[in-house]
Amino acid sequence: MRRTAKTYQVITTIIFLCLISFCFLNAVFLFYKVPEASQTENRKLSSKPVFDISYLDPFPELYETYFNDQFPFREDLKLFNSLFCFFVFQQSPLPGQVEIGKNGWLFYDQKESIVYQGKFNLTDRQVRSLVNELHLRTLEYRKKGTRFYIAFPPMKPEIYPEFLPNDFKRTPNGTLTDKIVQAIKQDTVIQYIDLKKALLKAKTHDLLYYLTDNHWNEIGAFYGYAEIVNRIRVDFPEIRPLTREDVHFNVEKYSFGNLSNMIGLSKYLNDIGYYPVLKNPKSKRLDPVHKKPDYAAQIDYEVVKSTGDTTLPSIVIIRDSYTDALMPFLDESFNTSTYIFDLWKYGRTEAIIDDLKPEIVLLIIFEPHISHLIGL
Repeated sequence: MRRTAKTYQVITTIIFLCLISFCFLNAVFLFYKVPEASQTENRKLSSKPVFDISYLDPFPELYETYFNDQFPFREDLKLFNSLFCFFVFQQSPLPGQVEIGKNGWLFYDQKESIVYQGKFNLTDRQVRSLVNELHLRTLEYRKKGTRFYIAFPPMKPEIYPEFLPNDFKRTPNGTLTDKIVQAIKQDTVIQYIDLKKALLKAKTHDLLYYLTDNHWNEIGAFYGYAEIVNRIRVDFPEIRPLTREDVHFNVEKYSFGNLSNMIGLSKYLNDIGYYPVLKNPKSKRLDPVHKKPDYAAQIDYEVVKSTGDTTLPSIVIIRDSYTDALMPFLDESFNTSTYIFDLWKYGRTEAIIDDLKPEIVLLIIFEPHISHLIGL
């Protein structure tokens, strides 16, 4: 028995030494070439830092980052770890960022839980500052002949709390969003469009969010669209909103969930996508007409769609990724729809507004990002 145990120890030690030796030898001879980018992390992996004897301070940290990124079979080992954690231990391979809920639902821990559980808040003064910013924007746009509306797509935990993990509890004192919305509703100038009630009602007969992504799906977005356009239509009755009869949703497998991709299991977790097909689409994409800011060089800063129907108002939408699923529907409801994505700054885009002179500006902000309006 002792001999067997000793044999196992020797074998384990040899395997460990071989693996360590291979890693160091590979750094020199490159037996195994690591991919340039990580598909699961959606980023380029670090390259080897240049050794400069006159500038040594940052080298150890840079080399450690490089070595961790270029570790042989890194992606394969990460996949094995993800499969083992998820399917064997029923635990998240990426705790603190992705939480495993009930019935295959995944939730974004890093952004959503801190708001949902009351771990992120603003002072009363900061809330007043945020509401004042929206108040001032409304007045500034009004001077330009433009009506201003805002909408906050709710987080997945707000619509599907029954699938949250047991330790993912909503704060009993109300979330930061509750606090901000309450303050906004006390301001008679700001035009706020509440999407949460409509989505809670719609969830009784439709699936509105992806299981493996933290965004609403296209059906959820359609209900959000209907609520937005029906409110705007009070002021612009010429708008003819799409109905469910105008849209058919093709049902297909969905394997692009940002949460399942973060834990490296997008190929192994089932989800459903609903892809809208409109009966009589009219909108066409046009070339953007405004120069991108330097910080937005690598993104779709400006997206322009037009139906060519001059009887309809034009709109500028200051957006984030929650607007992506809204686009096919919003595109059909206005003359020209200009979408601006400024990397979650949610700025006023005054130069574009002054140039386009739209009748409408719509600000759409993912719930945990509302504080970005005051630079937080």
